[in-house]
Amino acid sequence: MAAISTKEKSKIRQKMSSIGTVDYNRPTINAAMQAVEDWFDGERATISAQIDIATSPKVLSNQQKKKLVGFWMLKKYVRELS
Repeated sequence: MAAISTKEKSKIRQKMSSIGTVDYNRPTINAAMQAVEDWFDGERATISAQIDIATSPKVLSNQQKKKLVGFWMLKKYVRELS
């Protein structure tokens, strides 16, 4: 998975500032975003394997798994941020 671009990081920092939850500096927020990205990248194989186990004997493609996880995260976490 591609790393989050500098422009995307800037948008995330702006969003965090706009909701008034973060008063940390840029390097601190960038480090936090990198930690999330590292965690997610490290767990990708585990998530994929768990989906395979759950859907066996059917197998979802990597693209389907990526979309499923993305949709789940949007519903789970966007709802919590509202």
